[in-house]
Amino acid sequence: MYFTRFGYFVIASVLAAAAAAIIFIVWPFDGDSGSDGRTIAPTPTAPAAVSPTADPIPELAFDRVIDFATFGAVLSIEVTGGQMIVNLNPGFDVSGLNTTSHTFRTTLPAGLNSVEEGLRAGGIEVNGETGVPVIRR
Repeated sequence: MYFTRFGYFVIASVLAAAAAAIIFIVWPFDGDSGSDGRTIAPTPTAPAAVSPTADPIPELAFDRVIDFATFGAVLSIEVTGGQMIVNLNPGFDVSGLNTTSHTFRTTLPAGLNSVEEGLRAGGIEVNGETGVPVIRR
């Protein structure tokens, strides 16, 4: 008889602890309450500093450029030396790239002599009426 009551006590304690944990996790918390019942607002934090020298154009691997060109998403590629700026179609969904930009910076992989060579090796037509425009600057 005493073990049964003790078992009920343990079960009730576990249920109370679980209820308290659920309330603690789910209950909205927007600051500490002072002793007079007023809510104290949380201390605001400063936004992360952005370096003035940070490059605003995100990077994109050249093989991804070939993939996007296969889908018809590449509007043009501007080449300056070994650096390239890839302009994607504004209607192309870039949310999977964790950005909202449709302009990307890429570099020519080692072993390729030109952008045109790399695109053609990937099966992409270059320039012409239906090809990807490559603009040299």
